Amino acid sequence: MNLGVLLNYRSQVEEALRTELSRMQGVWHEAEAVVRELEGLAEKESTRYLVDVQAGLAAEEVVGRQGELEALADRIRRAKAAVLESQQRCGEKLGEVLAAAQERRKLELVDERQQRRAESDANRQEQHDLDELAGRRYLAERRNNSTAEEGGEGHEG
Repeated sequence: MNLGVLLNYRSQVEEALRTELSRMQGVWHEAEAVVRELEGLAEKESTRYLVDVQAGLAAEEVVGRQGELEALADRIRRAKAAVLESQQRCGEKLGEVLAAAQERRKLELVDERQQRRAESDANRQEQHDLDELAGRRYLAERRNNSTAEEGGEGHEG
């Protein structure tokens, strides 16, 4: 597989992971908001319950309200568990994103190294070609000078 194609693929994978992480972080923050909302509701209901008990709430109503408060506390526990699960999933996804970024960076370094090597090879070949051309010119000039010298000696005598 061509390195450029592989590098492009790894970049796309990394971007997809980042998008998924962003979505998961949104879920996490929404879950935290639910917990805050439920905790606020529980605080208000607890305060109202205490005020009503002090005002002389009937025994049946006390039992019913305690059941409601316990159900609310259970919802809060489940919401907090969802927050922890979202947080854990985000941590795992972040690890995947970091691993993908590291892999992409390694491929970029290999690509850069190959480009430098190709450029160096091209420069070396160009220098070789220039040296060869200069050598041919030198030999051609030497032949011309030697032919001219030989031809010049024959005309003098």
